[in-house]
Amino acid sequence: MTQQAPFYTQTATEVLAALHSHERGLTKEEAERRLREYGPNKLPEGKADSVPVIFLRQFQSPLIYILLAAAAVIFAIGETVDSLIIFAVLLFNAAVGTIQEGKAQNTLLALKKFVETKATVLRGGNELIVADSETVPGDIIILQEGEKVPADARVIAATNLKIDEAALTGESGGSARGKRAHHCRQRNGARRHHTSSGGRESSGGRASHCGYESQN
Repeated sequence: MTQQAPFYTQTATEVLAALHSHERGLTKEEAERRLREYGPNKLPEGKADSVPVIFLRQFQSPLIYILLAAAAVIFAIGETVDSLIIFAVLLFNAAVGTIQEGKAQNTLLALKKFVETKATVLRGGNELIVADSETVPGDIIILQEGEKVPADARVIAATNLKIDEAALTGESGGSARGKRAHHCRQRNGARRHHTSSGGRESSGGRASHCGYESQN
């Protein structure tokens, strides 16, 4: 089986052909089909803990183990009232902890939904704003200054495009990006100045990208 060359070594025309896309973008029907085929463009999320799991987790503490053992010993020597008081306090503490942790979990989920970002894509030659999670391989992404790159993509047109990679590399200035294909072999970690990775932000200019890899 012939292995496909990395997209950063191909020209914009070759990338569009490989992804069966067009400079006018995918049609609405094709984008919907690819979304069903590849799934949403987002990282997998762990399943939220259920209430029983959160409740039982409140007892995972050395101090709780000591109190439970003490309550069991007190009950064994006949001090039933004292042991029941200890058990009641432990149950009350676990209930309060469960409520607080459950609220924190719900707040975190709400914040994740609140900070969901949008992407501008071409669909049938028209610019549409969609959720980042709805971008698919082959989408033509229009990137403006300050916008987040929604997925790994190949630059097919750019004007003074710079990508802010400070969160990943610590560089204070933006890194320039262009549409030229790069045919040199690169070691792991080398820069690819004609591609943009999902999660980074544009610090200047305007560009069109062809998305080729989701973040899932």
